[in-house]
Amino acid sequence: MRNILLKDNKNGLFQEMMFLRDDTELLICENINKINRKDESKYLNIETISDGISEYWEKQGYKRDMGLYNRLILEHINKHNELLEMWR
Repeated sequence: MRNILLKDNKNGLFQEMMFLRDDTELLICENINKINRKDESKYLNIETISDGISEYWEKQGYKRDMGLYNRLILEHINKHNELLEMWR
């Protein structure tokens, strides 16, 4: 099982995603890469969660957003009319 942190550096948001299967983590990473490529931006990234990482980003002014990933996928679908698989 994997634990990752999705960060939106443009809007100062992050989402913790815990206890993911390997294939689900890979799907999330693939989708974020597609979004970054399609929008020609590099403002979204994913990192492995380590002790204290969420608190670190909150101290940097980032806000926790538990719906970030789903919203990014839906925005991408609406903007580019390109279907992305959301979950496995």
